[in-house]
Parts: sequence; structure tokens; C-alpha cells
Amino acid sequence: MPSEITIQKLDSSGVTTGALVTIYAREIDDAFANKLFVITPATSKNNQSDGPEDSIIVDLLRITRTILISGEITGTSSKTASEVKKDLIDILGGGGTNGGRVRMTYDALGTDYITGSTTQVEGVIEKLAFNETPKDEPSSVGEDFAKFIVQITFVSGVLV
Repeated sequence: MPSEITIQKLDSSGVTTGALVTIYAREIDDAFANKLFVITPATSKNNQSDGPEDSIIVDLLRITRTILISGEITGTSSKTASEVKKDLIDILGGGGTNGGRVRMTYDALGTDYITGSTTQVEGVIEKLAFNETPKDEPSSVGEDFAKFIVQITFVSGVLV
């Protein structure tokens, strides 16, 4: 069963503004990277017989949380799938306000397992890709519908 993820633009004071887009996520990858500085000591001709020395690692404690989302967007009762796609592109591009900070809310875990208190994560959409899957229902009389498969790379953090 897909998880519903909502994404909405934030203004400079942290208040949500503009369109709210719902993504029906099929897969959510929550990745963490720790920035390390690795120093490899030089081996001189005189100490080659001792073998290589251990590298020195400096932990900079700069942890980056990246959330990769694979899902789909569809039309709503008031917007077509193409209009929802345009809303998501507008959110990526700043949504008419300065900066690209957004709030993502997801229900996959009930609570954010990092803080234990909320399902909302603020950050920036780093990458956005779409794949259109048109649907034609020949047995039904009425409008056809389309949906877009979407891939999002979301980086959690504060925008400066």
C-alpha cells in the first residue's frame, strides 16, 4: 500500500504557501551520510618495509539526510495530473517566493523515527524527474486520465 507524502512550499518565515502536492509513494529510501576527512600518511622509501600506516580519519559531524521518493502523482477533483505536475515543478523552482525550502509530510512511520515527534521534515528538493503513463479506459465513457511516475531527491536541512 503506497504511503501518502505531501509537499508544500515554505515562505521565508516558515509558513506554508502555495499549492499542496500529494505523492503516492511506492518506495521511500531514507539515507544518511557523514562527512569524513581522510588523511593518508605518506610512505617514504625508508619505512616501506614497515608496511602502510593506518589512515587518519577526522569526523566532521556533518550528517546529511537524503530522502529518495519513488511514487506517482495523479489528477485531483479540481486539477489534472499535468496541473499537479506543474505545481510540483513550481515548488521546486521557488513557488513564487524566495528560496526553495519545502515541508514534506509523510505517513509511512506515523512519527519521524529520528526525532520521535513529527512526520514533517523541512528541506530542499534537489532533483525531480517525471515519467508519464497515459491510461485509456476503452470500456468507460468519459475522460481519460493520466498519471506521472515521479522520482524526488529531498535533502533535509535549513536553507541559508
